[in-house]
Amino acid sequence: MKYLSALFLLMPFWLSAQTISITASDTSVCSGIAITFTATTTAATPHYQWTKNGVNVGSDQPVYVVAGPNNADSIACLLVNAAHDTIYAAATDVVVTVLSHPDAGVITGRDSVCPGDSIHLLSSVPGGAWLATNPHASVYSGWVAGISAGHFECSYAVHDSILYVVTNQCGSDTAVKYITIMPIPNAYFEVNGINGSSAICMGPWSGTRLSSGVTDFLCEGYATSRNGKASVGADGTVWGTAAGVDTIINVSSNICGTSVYQVQVTVIDKPAPAVITPAKISVCNGQMDSVVITYSGLVNNLYFNSSIDSVKYIEQVFAARVMAYVYGRNAGNDAARVRLYNMCGFTDTSFAVEVKEQPASVIATDTTCAGYTTVLADNTAGGQWSVLGANGTIQNSNMLLPSSGGIQTVRYTLPNGCFAQKEIQVDNCTAEFEVAPIPTHGSLNIHTFVNVYDSYSIVNALGQITTTQPLTGAYTTADISALSPGIYFLRLSANGKKSKTIKVVKY
Repeated sequence: MKYLSALFLLMPFWLSAQTISITASDTSVCSGIAITFTATTTAATPHYQWTKNGVNVGSDQPVYVVAGPNNADSIACLLVNAAHDTIYAAATDVVVTVLSHPDAGVITGRDSVCPGDSIHLLSSVPGGAWLATNPHASVYSGWVAGISAGHFECSYAVHDSILYVVTNQCGSDTAVKYITIMPIPNAYFEVNGINGSSAICMGPWSGTRLSSGVTDFLCEGYATSRNGKASVGADGTVWGTAAGVDTIINVSSNICGTSVYQVQVTVIDKPAPAVITPAKISVCNGQMDSVVITYSGLVNNLYFNSSIDSVKYIEQVFAARVMAYVYGRNAGNDAARVRLYNMCGFTDTSFAVEVKEQPASVIATDTTCAGYTTVLADNTAGGQWSVLGANGTIQNSNMLLPSSGGIQTVRYTLPNGCFAQKEIQVDNCTAEFEVAPIPTHGSLNIHTFVNVYDSYSIVNALGQITTTQPLTGAYTTADISALSPGIYFLRLSANGKKSKTIKVVKY
């Protein structure tokens, strides 16, 4: 450079008249921003040498770009010859200013605040501005005031973002701190028990969720029972452990204080098993007997069933006692079940039912005469005949011999004690039979009062038998509509030996 300067002093006057100057696109930029420098000269065929902080840079061009300048960089340009070994003129240096981007630093201080209270936050960088992003809190000069909190449940936690913003001509930077606005504790809760009441059932499978009335149970609180008749789970489920009355106490605490709330609950158990008297019952098929069912505690309903449908109906006797009438439908052994219900469950109690075979209906005439025998029959084998009362006897194991008029009851009893019976009208008869109507146009109604005759015959006036038919019981209809009008005789016979005859007229 000293050499170039000496040459410069000896140059002719016309060379020293050449000038050069430079301009910058900006002399004050933010970090990372490029600056473009442009040289202007009076030389006809100029050559350029750019320098940065005294060091040659760039190319032999009138424009030089600094991609990432540093603060206080000094940029110059020399007007030189083609060999770059002679300086003709030098431009005044341009010194640039490079500004840094802002840095908001770090916010320090507590991260929670109560409504109506305040905390003080600090920033590591001065000169910034404080902001809050929502109305749950406010901030001024780093002092954060809690304004409102949400519901007390965990799922409704409320937050606000406190911002610290630092700004210059290169932009802005923001530091963020998340603040929780803690609610004032409120231990209030509801027991959504049976039918909306505070009654609860026994056992954890029937648990009832405690509720704050908004969403779920208060997760910030903890609930306990006073005397152990109820239990409370970690999720706020409450259930009964012993029948009776208990008190559920909830305590909720945080940095803003403590709240206590309590609710009395009634623990209900499912019904106790019923007591059935007698424990076993025997009933004839088609007959009825009863058992007494006694129970205690809260019972809302009773239900009966059996495999052979032996329970016919029930009758409420008084509270806590029911009489069940058992009707035998099909012979065999059965187990009838009594189920007691309430809102907390049910219990089953069984009693044995033996349905015994019932004999078929008694087959016998409806009427008879005193002193005459009547044949008795039943389609069920193995039974024995008897007479109720002293006005008749059983002859030859299956024949009724009534001694006087009135209603005579005969009974057919099986070995199992089940029986069938029939009432027979016993008349003090003056005649053995009657026939009507006489005269007749078509048929004769024959009513026998005694079980003596077994057949009838129609005989014409010449003594000829026109028809012979068996009697069908105490009442028999003889059809003579095919006979010619005239006089005929109706003859009743007993085993072909004894007979009775009556005149009839056919018109």
